[in-house]
Amino acid sequence: TDLEASAAESHTDAIFATVAQLVAENQAMQEKLEASQQQIRDQSKQLQTTQQLANTDALTGLANRRVFDTELAKVKSVPGPNRGILALIDIDHFKSINDTFGHPTGDLVLSRLAEILDANLGDHCLCSRFGGEEFAIFHRSDDGDLIATLLEKTRVQLSNLRIIPGQPDRQITFSCGMAPHVGDEDNES
Repeated sequence: TDLEASAAESHTDAIFATVAQLVAENQAMQEKLEASQQQIRDQSKQLQTTQQLANTDALTGLANRRVFDTELAKVKSVPGPNRGILALIDIDHFKSINDTFGHPTGDLVLSRLAEILDANLGDHCLCSRFGGEEFAIFHRSDDGDLIATLLEKTRVQLSNLRIIPGQPDRQITFSCGMAPHVGDEDNES
């Protein structure tokens, strides 16, 4: 019976040892899983940041031309008339602002116009920096009067800014064209 008791105790110790080993291995696997999940979260954040950088104009924070072209291509791919309003803004005499007052002043003009566009049109339109001092806008509705009103408001706000050094009376203006967009038209410039 001592032998049986010793064998039972040895068997119990072996079971406890096996259970302890399984618990330790499970804990190690849990730690590896948590580390892997954290790595996936970190990579996901990095991917989101990279996508944001790839889709955003670094100076203005607006969508870039690639995003604008991609969104128009999506609109064109949907069957039906796909109407909307396209607008293109070009800051007047921008080269002379850069040449006379320097690129930091030119950058400030671009940034301020982007802020005004985003405030006035951001929820209603896709606004993008199209290139240089050009901004492109797309609105899905056919309400040209609404877009014209918002663009006029933007024009007035920009012209009221006094950001040109040493020239407090100098107004910054832009030229703008607007046209209906029809889905089967080519969106190349």
